[in-house]
Amino acid sequence: MLDVYNLNILNALEVEKTINDIPGVVCNGIFAINKADVAVVATNDGIEERTAG
Repeated sequence: MLDVYNLNILNALEVEKTINDIPGVVCNGIFAINKADVAVVATNDGIEERTAG
């Protein structure tokens, strides 16, 4: 598992494809190929669901 903070990705689709092509990689959290419909976010006020759009 690799957690990266404040990484500036210029071409998310290409980066996601490259990571997925590495043997042994099961998944990644870039979500450029299959965009997420809902994000669950922890805030100071509790848990929020944020939808695309």
